[in-house]
Amino acid sequence: MSLGGRRLSSYTAFLAPRETIGASDLRNHGDSPHDPQHDYTVLAEDVEGFIDQHNLKDSTLIGHSMGAKTAMAVALRSPDRVANLIPVDNAPIDATLKSDFGRYIQGMRKIEDASVTSQREADTILKEFEEVRLPKIHHRPFPGTKRLTKMRGFANTQRFQSLPIRQFLLTNLFKPASSPQQRFRIPIKYLATALDNMGDFPFKDPDTARFEKPTLFVRGTKSHYVADEALPVIGRFFPRFDIRDIEAGHWVISEKPEDFRKVVVEFLQDKD
Repeated sequence: MSLGGRRLSSYTAFLAPRETIGASDLRNHGDSPHDPQHDYTVLAEDVEGFIDQHNLKDSTLIGHSMGAKTAMAVALRSPDRVANLIPVDNAPIDATLKSDFGRYIQGMRKIEDASVTSQREADTILKEFEEVRLPKIHHRPFPGTKRLTKMRGFANTQRFQSLPIRQFLLTNLFKPASSPQQRFRIPIKYLATALDNMGDFPFKDPDTARFEKPTLFVRGTKSHYVADEALPVIGRFFPRFDIRDIEAGHWVISEKPEDFRKVVVEFLQDKD
């Protein structure tokens, strides 16, 4: 099952001929209920309830980012419920979230405040909150002196923009029947206050919890969430883990869906 609802399910549909796909929107995401309590313990409990409600057996859990930590938490809490695990670009450690999460949340808040009526308007606003990359500063001496002066490179200041990321986030927009204005399905205020919780991981000691079944970590080579330094901890929590790198940032699945499909199919075929 995939933890990412209809958005992640669109990238895991290739499994349908060989697997039954269960796509679950976590709380405060998609069409799932809204709740101010948002941490990995309650998210794991929600997923366990979904598995039990649908009587799923020998499940493969796939989750990205927050969904990855949730899937790991479920596997460590309830290993009998999970056969295989695929966390995407997150690790079982406490780590500060990269600043782009906070910026995107701010952008989504501004979209709501602006009462936009189209996706194009929303996308224009969200672009403003993407990462700014300044040009390089070159140091060179004043003519005839040893004093240094700063000179900007010839390239203009560039803003890092990712259409796949923005499109992914804006799938949460919808237009209520009673209003011309678009709104977010997800409660931005709850997620904004939960950002600190999303950097944590509920298990601290690998000696007290371990998932000893096949596990595939998929990470983006341009992301920092699964650093090489985290691999020893990963190995202690998940001793049968393997890892595959995809040339992408944190939003691996949206940026490189075909590469993601290939590594997942290869991993699961080995288990048949």
